[in-house]
Amino acid sequence: GARVGILVEMLDYPAEKAKKAAASQIALASLSSDSARADLAIVLAKDEICRRAATKIFGHNLSILSVATECRERLKSLFSDENSEVRKFAADCFREVGDERLTQETELIESYLISPAFDDGCETLVYALEKSTSLMPDIVVRIANLIMDRCSLESDSVLWRRQGYNLPDLLLRVYQQTSDPAVKITCLDTIDRMLDEGFGAIDTDLEKVER
Repeated sequence: GARVGILVEMLDYPAEKAKKAAASQIALASLSSDSARADLAIVLAKDEICRRAATKIFGHNLSILSVATECRERLKSLFSDENSEVRKFAADCFREVGDERLTQETELIESYLISPAFDDGCETLVYALEKSTSLMPDIVVRIANLIMDRCSLESDSVLWRRQGYNLPDLLLRVYQQTSDPAVKITCLDTIDRMLDEGFGAIDTDLEKVER
């Protein structure tokens, strides 16, 4: 309609606030309107200000079941956006997802782990896993190994060591709470590798483990 046409025009306004408002409204409308989806394509072809605004809408609405599929697909694509800030906004979706929903977003997490967004830093997802009361051992172990892979490849591994700082505690929590012997072994193997890679806090943490 005319209102949507005006919103599309606003995407080219010089005022950042106006562009963000227009992009947000179009993104929100696209979750329930086929015509607005066409306008969303215009939003996603605009600058990073517009794309960030749309990305924030998808992350915020990921927990709403009626639109979760649409939001998930958009976020999976935005994990590979050319702009690092847009990718960061997409990764912030894990901050928005509640504890109960996190375990239902394994598809989204898997997409994130192989995307450029993960290479920007994974602190938001690690934080969400720390706060979760649900066990996601496969995800926790995989993140730990991905971080250690990057530490061994990067000459400057400071970023990745910071990203993995709390992972030993998270691995120990999984080890202590799971009843699956295979998961316990995997956790211990990963902890051993972290020790070999020089994650300093792990020495003290290992004393908590009953081998």
